[in-house]
Amino acid sequence: MQKLIGSEANIDVGSHKDIYDLRLYAASEKDVVVFIHMKLLFKFVGDTDSNGNVLTGKDGKPLTSWTTKEKSDFVTNWKQSVLSRWRAKRVANHNGVHISIDFDFEIKTDTAFPGSHWQLLVQKLPKGIKSETSFVWRNQLPGKFDVLLDSRDNELKTKIGDGKQTGAAHEFGHMIGLPDEYVKAAPKKHKADKHSIMNTGSKPRNRHYLSVIDWSTPRIDSWKATIDAMNAIDAMRNGCILRPGDPHTMRPQL
Repeated sequence: MQKLIGSEANIDVGSHKDIYDLRLYAASEKDVVVFIHMKLLFKFVGDTDSNGNVLTGKDGKPLTSWTTKEKSDFVTNWKQSVLSRWRAKRVANHNGVHISIDFDFEIKTDTAFPGSHWQLLVQKLPKGIKSETSFVWRNQLPGKFDVLLDSRDNELKTKIGDGKQTGAAHEFGHMIGLPDEYVKAAPKKHKADKHSIMNTGSKPRNRHYLSVIDWSTPRIDSWKATIDAMNAIDAMRNGCILRPGDPHTMRPQL
């Protein structure tokens, strides 16, 4: 059973405000997991023009539309695309404690979701149309949506990088506060890293989790200090001499 040892709501990362909640759990004395919790609203629309207006035929009906199953399948595949890339086991070690990263999504579709961290607008492309440009940009889309995706963004981009990137997984990197690494302003070594998921590849790097790791380390220190203090009290009661953090006398905390 995991024990909650720290949490914070509506985290800011750089200029990105209120992008997720963080929850830190102790899985054992040597392992913790940081859960990135996101509240997400998906809005499904037909194909749109550059101004965000849904394209219609002569009959006034949208050129493309989503079925209920297509919407459900897209969300399921989006989660799979993101989690298969971004979950990270033991991505860092701090003070003898391994840090893993996991995710927890609270999702609603085509409805109001007050307090949601991100609002995703998903276009359905006509048959035969290649994937369009997707992006993350706060409050720049109609209805104050933050993320633009299309119906092909869960598919592999086989002609770039390592051929395993999806638009969904790459754009998710922006949703946790990361910049593009293929642009002119990116550090030279990051631009050269073509397999990075924030470049043209599919592999998250340890640097991509630094803001989450930095958030977790003081909370890990506080948790370990509490354990050491409790063990010291036990040692005094038992007439033992105990060094802080001595693994031979650590009592179970979970």
